[in-house]
Amino acid sequence: MSLLNELKRRGVIRVVLGYIAAAWLLLQVADLVLPAYGFSEQAMATLISIVVAGVIPAAILAWVFEWTPEGITRDTGQVIPASRARRMDRAIIVVLLLAVTYFAVDKFYIEPRVEVEIDRSIAVLPFVNMSSDPEQDYFSDGISEEILNLLAKVHQLRVISRSSSFAYRGQDINIPEVGDALNVAYVLEGSVRKAGERIRITAQLIEAATDRHLWSETYDRDLVDIFAIQDEVSAQIIDQLKIELTGEAPHAYRTDPETYALYLQAKARLHETGLYGDHEAVRIMDEVVARDPDYVPGLMYLSTIIGYNTRNFGENAVYLPEAADRRRQELVDRTLAIDPNNAQAVIFGILRVGREDIPRAARMVERALQIDASDGLVLRPAMAFALSIGDFESRLRLARRAVELDPGCIHCMTDYARVLVRFGRLDEAEAIARARMAMAPHGEDVLGEVYMARGDYDNAFRVFSDIAWESARLESQARALFAAGDLQAYEEIKSEYLEKFGESARLYALEGDIENALKVIQANFSESTTGIIYFTFTLWDPAFEGLHGMPGWEELRERAGLSEAQIAGTKLNLPDGI
Repeated sequence: MSLLNELKRRGVIRVVLGYIAAAWLLLQVADLVLPAYGFSEQAMATLISIVVAGVIPAAILAWVFEWTPEGITRDTGQVIPASRARRMDRAIIVVLLLAVTYFAVDKFYIEPRVEVEIDRSIAVLPFVNMSSDPEQDYFSDGISEEILNLLAKVHQLRVISRSSSFAYRGQDINIPEVGDALNVAYVLEGSVRKAGERIRITAQLIEAATDRHLWSETYDRDLVDIFAIQDEVSAQIIDQLKIELTGEAPHAYRTDPETYALYLQAKARLHETGLYGDHEAVRIMDEVVARDPDYVPGLMYLSTIIGYNTRNFGENAVYLPEAADRRRQELVDRTLAIDPNNAQAVIFGILRVGREDIPRAARMVERALQIDASDGLVLRPAMAFALSIGDFESRLRLARRAVELDPGCIHCMTDYARVLVRFGRLDEAEAIARARMAMAPHGEDVLGEVYMARGDYDNAFRVFSDIAWESARLESQARALFAAGDLQAYEEIKSEYLEKFGESARLYALEGDIENALKVIQANFSESTTGIIYFTFTLWDPAFEGLHGMPGWEELRERAGLSEAQIAGTKLNLPDGI
């Protein structure tokens, strides 16, 4: 007897076909049921392996045994009666019909399952200072910000930036309202009590929509354990939100408690002065770096504060432009030697290579964003670099990302609105400009630009008239009058501007006097980092398009490291999610 006939006689083929049909049906049902009971994908994979492996034992059992009216017995070598064979065939047909029915219903009647994306977004509110000394506010604020910074390093988590979260400092907080305003699913709040060398930190994670407390913990430790507490709080948040990390968990940089207190004081001073980087903030952070030259946050914040200080105080700055550039580069180099993956240091590294090798600088910007695309001190330089190379698509995406992470940042909203105007998305730009003006005054210039782009010069003039800074107000009003064709009124405003502030490259360019416009730009050009930043805005300002191609203009571009040849069509390749 041939093997095929023997397989048929013993019913092996029927059993295997029935097994396959039943197994398929079982796996389909399991695929629906297992996730509902919290089983992971690994459980389904294990079941598939068991089912596939089971076909071999089923075939062996069908070969060795037979199903008789007396029960399961060893095979006797007799031919299976026709009636019994028909019963087996009917059982197989029933299973196959069930499988086909399930397939048809699943295919044509059941809506396809949509994977619901879990909203992993959080705002860290300023922790309440429970110490007897109100002067310790800087310390509780600093603890909150450091936990925020740790969470921001988790790529799967969207963390609202400090300026937006800390707007609720000292207020009676309604968590659902905060969640709605900041567009987050979770809120972390807490308190800090510091007494001598002891510290007590309480943290609680709240579901914003329901005001339901998901987790809370009190840490009563020695002050030297402050960094371990920060690590533990961030780890608990990651665990509670069921985030699967692709790398190591974030950890706080360590230093001694006295140096850390000074660091937090300097940061508090920086925020109190509106990011102007006053001399006292520079002095305190200089002391932090002197005490601990390996404390990375101190190194990077000193570099940042020096930049603000030099840009805003000019000749009265602690470091004049060239000295500031050297000092900032020293701090960046020191940071990279300690931590090559510090995103701020990676992107600040373009201070050295940016003007010499634009394509290489672009790769550094991309790497920094891959490391941490949630840090404002990474996003803002990335936006400036995108502008410098004329990559407006990347600048738009980065500006949108900045507003998403920091909806209370008026500077971010201003940048976003301006780039929207450039793309002709005027309705969106107007909405952003009006939201910015509702949060803080002096956003009229952006709304005025929207009206200018629409050709509504009367409303542009009206809005420009409310600009607080006189030089910007007069220059903007003059532009609106010139565009409207009211030359007499234009000349009056222009005369007032020239009398108070001197020559205006923008007004010269407006009149078509590109030679004098170029002279003014040349006279104010500086090869310092601050000077290059200012020139970048001038370079891509539509008002100065008439200067492009002029020998003097191209010379400035080469000195700035931004000539056509140096840029060479460089574009940023932004990571997903931006």
